[in-house]
Amino acid sequence: MDQSIPNRAATFLQNHNKLRKILYYIIFCRLACLLACLLACFTPWLTHSITSTYPIYLFVVLAFYLLFVILYSSSFATLGPLEMGVAKNNLASSIDKERVYMGGRYFLGLGKEFVTYPSEAVLMEISEILASTQDKQNVKVDISLQYHLRPEKLIALYNERQQSYDSFYRREITAMVKEECVLWETIPDFYESRDLIAAQIEIRITSLFENNHARLAEFQLLGIRLQPATEQKIIETLVAEQGEITESIFQQSSVVRSEKAQFTIAADGQVRIINSYANAIGIDTVAKATAEAFGKVTTALSNRLSSLEDGLGLGSASKVMLYSFYNAFTNIAGKTDVTIGAEINLAKL
Repeated sequence: MDQSIPNRAATFLQNHNKLRKILYYIIFCRLACLLACLLACFTPWLTHSITSTYPIYLFVVLAFYLLFVILYSSSFATLGPLEMGVAKNNLASSIDKERVYMGGRYFLGLGKEFVTYPSEAVLMEISEILASTQDKQNVKVDISLQYHLRPEKLIALYNERQQSYDSFYRREITAMVKEECVLWETIPDFYESRDLIAAQIEIRITSLFENNHARLAEFQLLGIRLQPATEQKIIETLVAEQGEITESIFQQSSVVRSEKAQFTIAADGQVRIINSYANAIGIDTVAKATAEAFGKVTTALSNRLSSLEDGLGLGSASKVMLYSFYNAFTNIAGKTDVTIGAEINLAKL
């Protein structure tokens, strides 16, 4: 579309702002002439008596009142709560370049109306975009998105697209999807890198709206459909890869079980060694304790004998033998006669 024609028209209207005022004056002059003609037609009846002219006079007043109501009500225009628009003068074929109107009721004047646009998010769904991949395979892409028209850019949007903006966006987005798909290979990109493909398409669409008086609100890559043979090949590839992953997991499980068994055997051996060492330490400890106890008992007995020896004055072997002899007699019960040498009775015990 040649952009110079609307630009020249806009420049012409901007440089001739008085044209609209002149057109307004012409309209009011025509209305005034019409009213004058009506008065001239009814003048003969006004010269009659009051009784004969009263109905005609009332009819004229009512006609003027109805005309005023019609003209006044036609000067209003309304925008819905989810709409915005620019005021267009149908008589001058121009728009108000100073203001963008949001939802409400406004007094615009005669011959004016609103060119409406949605102020809410606009939903766009494009299905089965036929594109080609880098390896010359056909794919069908389904996308969904929402966009907002920017109110501050609405007048520029009208000058460029008027109300055919949606078809323009749809056409450009379809072309961008095709341009992006041709940069990727069918296998493995379209089943491994779909997130990256969707992100690149979203970047392109965002740039499109920013440069054309709108902004992207939401984007979704709904689906990518490949040719049946290609899809079957991808399925077989995925099944083979999954089988390899499963086999690898089984092998890792076997290795883990073997390592666990070896660790258990080693742990049992270490436990046995520790128990044997503990038993040896225990036996050695008992033997040492027994020897120490025996040594202590022997020492105590030796000390006791030494004390006894000192107390009895047994400093020689003969005295010890004599003490032992006496001690033996004290342990004999009853009375006993002892004859030593020439049968001399030494004692009667």
